[in-house]
Amino acid sequence: MSWQAAAIFMLAVLMAMLVNWARSGGLPLLAPVSQEIVFSSGPGHVSLIPQDEALNAFSSGTGVFLDARSPRLYAEGHIPGALNLPWDEFEMYSDRVMGNIPPDALVITYCDGEGCSQGDYLARELSSGGYTDVRVLTSGWSGWVEWGLPVERGYP
Repeated sequence: MSWQAAAIFMLAVLMAMLVNWARSGGLPLLAPVSQEIVFSSGPGHVSLIPQDEALNAFSSGTGVFLDARSPRLYAEGHIPGALNLPWDEFEMYSDRVMGNIPPDALVITYCDGEGCSQGDYLARELSSGGYTDVRVLTSGWSGWVEWGLPVERGYP
């Protein structure tokens, strides 16, 4: 009996998906989640920084860029002048990396791209720790490279 119920349920789901696909203006199966909602909820509020603002902060030297990726990935390529503060080793490196950065400095975190959350976690941790202007470069390293912006290799 239970297999029949499961079969009827699966048939209903399949029919619903087929009707949704066939109708004009069908509903998306997976709606994208607004990153602003994700960033504005929970402890350590942070916000995104648009590409043009990040580039302006880079060009003017008014932002501190923090690469949340591993030291190996950082050495393979990073935003020039960015400091490496790997999220996975935050406790080990945070005092050394953040020691000379004032709490009111513009801090821009990033990792590999939109699918990478290490930059988000790093930003939240810094914001919770007292940094007041922490932003996340959503497109991260991969976006930076796609834009054709300057890159640096190696470890300083």
